[in-house]
Amino acid sequence: MRSVLISIKPQWCELIANGQKTIEVRKTHPTIETPFKCYIYECNWKDNSYYKFHHKNKIGKVIGEFICDKIEAYEFGGYETDYLVNHTQLDAMRLNYIDLIKYGKCKTLYGWHISNLVIYDESKKLSDFMRVCDGACSVCSNYQNFVRYGDFSIGTCDLADRLITRAPQSWCYVEEVEQ
Repeated sequence: MRSVLISIKPQWCELIANGQKTIEVRKTHPTIETPFKCYIYECNWKDNSYYKFHHKNKIGKVIGEFICDKIEAYEFGGYETDYLVNHTQLDAMRLNYIDLIKYGKCKTLYGWHISNLVIYDESKKLSDFMRVCDGACSVCSNYQNFVRYGDFSIGTCDLADRLITRAPQSWCYVEEVEQ
């Protein structure tokens, strides 16, 4: 099963871990079918001094995982906008309507539904994950040529370069590195 690593701000991670936030809102979504596994990376956000103090062992690490069992699209910009997101959904997102509109700038947003949440006792490092190889090696940044025949080359991915050393800005496809 394909998986996703998603970067989430500490204040939202806390609400997810407590079971209070059950829909994560994003401007994009994976093109894989639901359900899929999401690994939660608690990102190091510039304005999180409270969280740095209380969560010092978790910030900058993968703190857990969940199954995204459904993704809903929320389209804004028409007269029917008020009916596209109801109060139950807003509560599950832990957002108010104005913040949702500001975040999405009246463009389509996607609600990733969180189920089967597991918060790890021991956080994982980013290097425990690697980016997924999609098979388009010649256009991949990890592609290494090793035999060249004119315009044609045979190559492979350098797996060490696929290890994640920097968190995704929003999310990326990953696979867990076997220990």
